[in-house]
Amino acid sequence: MKRNTILPVLLFVLFCFHSFLQSQTNNNPVRTKIGLVLSGGGAKGIAHVGIIKAMEEEGLRPDFIAGTSMGSIIGGLYATGYSADQLDTIVRTIDWSLVLSNNIPLNFISYEEKEYYNRYLVEFPIEKGKLKLPSGMIEGQMLSEVLTHYTWPAMKYESFDDFPIPFRCIATDVSDGKEIVFKDGPLSEALRASMSIPTAFTAADLDTTLAVDGGVVNNFPVEELFKMGADIVIGVNVGDGFLPAEEIGSMAGILMQVAMIPSLERIADQIKMCDIYIKPDLQNYSTASFSNYSEILELGYKAGEKNRPKFKELAEKLNKSPSGKGYNGIPMNPNAVKISKINLEGNILVSENLILSKLGIVNDDTVAREEIEEGVRRVFGINSFNKVLYHIDKNYDDNYILTVKMREKPPATLKATVHYDNLFSAGIILNLTLRNLLGKSSRTIIAGDISNNPKFRFDYLKYIGAKEKIAFDFRYDFTNEEIPTYSGGKAIDIQISRQQTFSLGLITTQSLKHSFYIGAGYQFNKEKTRFATILPEGIKHINFDLFKLNFSFSANQLNDRNYPTKGREILVIGETFLKSKYDAKFENDIDTLNGGLTEQEINDLILKPLTPNIYGKIQVRYYEVIPIAPKFQIIPGISAGVTLSLDSAASFDDYRIGGNQLVKITDNRFMGLNFAEVRDQNFLKAGLFFQNVLFGNLFLKYGANLLLHHQYVALDRIDSFNFKEFFDENSVFGYGAQLTYKSPLGPISGGISRNTRDSYFRYYLAIGFSFNYTD
Repeated sequence: MKRNTILPVLLFVLFCFHSFLQSQTNNNPVRTKIGLVLSGGGAKGIAHVGIIKAMEEEGLRPDFIAGTSMGSIIGGLYATGYSADQLDTIVRTIDWSLVLSNNIPLNFISYEEKEYYNRYLVEFPIEKGKLKLPSGMIEGQMLSEVLTHYTWPAMKYESFDDFPIPFRCIATDVSDGKEIVFKDGPLSEALRASMSIPTAFTAADLDTTLAVDGGVVNNFPVEELFKMGADIVIGVNVGDGFLPAEEIGSMAGILMQVAMIPSLERIADQIKMCDIYIKPDLQNYSTASFSNYSEILELGYKAGEKNRPKFKELAEKLNKSPSGKGYNGIPMNPNAVKISKINLEGNILVSENLILSKLGIVNDDTVAREEIEEGVRRVFGINSFNKVLYHIDKNYDDNYILTVKMREKPPATLKATVHYDNLFSAGIILNLTLRNLLGKSSRTIIAGDISNNPKFRFDYLKYIGAKEKIAFDFRYDFTNEEIPTYSGGKAIDIQISRQQTFSLGLITTQSLKHSFYIGAGYQFNKEKTRFATILPEGIKHINFDLFKLNFSFSANQLNDRNYPTKGREILVIGETFLKSKYDAKFENDIDTLNGGLTEQEINDLILKPLTPNIYGKIQVRYYEVIPIAPKFQIIPGISAGVTLSLDSAASFDDYRIGGNQLVKITDNRFMGLNFAEVRDQNFLKAGLFFQNVLFGNLFLKYGANLLLHHQYVALDRIDSFNFKEFFDENSVFGYGAQLTYKSPLGPISGGISRNTRDSYFRYYLAIGFSFNYTD
């Protein structure tokens, strides 16, 4: 009886439960999911932004996104929460010519390395004693930095499925040719791998394998959207498809087309899977047209406008109301985070102490995104790495783990370049850079200029101290210079100077922007003139030996040594000459000069009274490039130098003023004079120049400068300083113009200038990177 009662009750309960579920299903039908697939296509992928903007305006936001190469970058950023308007701003803000190159701005390089950075045509890594050919491909340091900057919002998610819009992107595994589908991990590294265009970028290192552009195997990953759960797919394809043979052009183009064959063969079937298929009209642009981002953005929006009726129909079907404006996006300036742990990966030659010192972050620091970026730049600025990346992973209690990944350069590199100018003629420069040869955390440079004016340098630098924020530097320099001497604007002789300098000191290394130096140096000079217009005939040369202590403060925030468009340079140098020794050497067959004086008498009667006791020199220089418009800058500058002593009559180490180049750090440019045309003990110089950037790689600089100079006056006779001579007789007003082309051989510069003191034009021509302090 009980069994007969239970069965009907059970059936009644099941019937009621089924009816409840049915009513819930009818009230809450399963929502149709939209997937958005964005193809690769280089610069043409910028058009994706305009299409997304048109979708937003109709109230359409996808439920899933998949992308390849440039499509992965636009799609990945959109998936993390950026709006179409924000993506538009990002595209317009990025310096694409910089991001898609191996050029790193000079102000990203550590101060102790600036002098040698980016001055050579070729660099040959040396591994296991053998020269290797340079890859010639883009490492992508700046691209990775930009991607990491904008993917910061993704760090709080463990999986790409946790993004505001779930996301997938595609790369190609170099080891087996299969596609890699990224579902988690650092988003910036996934995007960098997806855009590792073969023949252009180096492959992305994924620890267990190498990856290149996903477009090789799957440039239009529609299938991934269906796997994620999409019901309707909107596909945007900016790829080229198979190009006719006559349009391929270069060998790189042939290799790229061959590499893309697997992807291109499947594109027709993938297009059929799309419910809405969009192909923007970008036939006038190529994958490299990043400079045309504004036009491509507009064409993308036009393609979206063309498909607006379809977007509207789909939105109405899904009960989405058009907003008429886009989604608001996420904050562009994220909050600071607390770093509970720091991991370093990839450093073998460079010590952890030096890396952590440059990074400037310790456990339990709360840091903003910009502070981490600045620290990573300081690490990269050591110039011991091909690449430095970072990512942040959530740890616990809103704390994060900072991981810095480095790929070191080989311990030895041979660099070479060629140069020419109409002062020092042509030459070949070689540089052998060795890391850790003479101790841990050290750098040794052996460099030479093979030319009519040969130069040689041995430079040894070693980071010291517990945190390695200071470096010991020993340097030996040899220079042979043949420089004209002038009178009234005319060259009257050639001064031949052979100089050897030994210097050692301590230099601060923590900042990318400035450095302090304190040290000592001994300088041996041998000077003579070719035509004996200054020195009496019979004198072989005069020796000038100097021992000095020096202190300097240097600040350099210029973004480029040869083509600066912003930044400033400040220099303060103080020198104390503790000992000076001057003596003359006669030719071997000469015992006395015409006046009957012997070598010893010349030294005792003439040179000894001219030899100063202790004296000092102070020089300051300020130079700034101020952007007024994207392609126009003004360049003010001022510099001064004084010589301080109590000696009433002596010969001092002069300042060299004139010309377009700085052979030594203490030289001073002046448009309107030849190099070192003026040599004096005291000077004041000011100038104002203007610069136009023409056609991207052509720089026109023009303007004027004023020079006031005066011979030495003893400190106890300062009242005898002749202000009329300083402001009138010894004043020079110069003006001129210089045109510089950024060529594959380095800077090619030509200039013409003149001054108000004489009627002569001065001409200047230089090609390539020189051995000078600044070209």
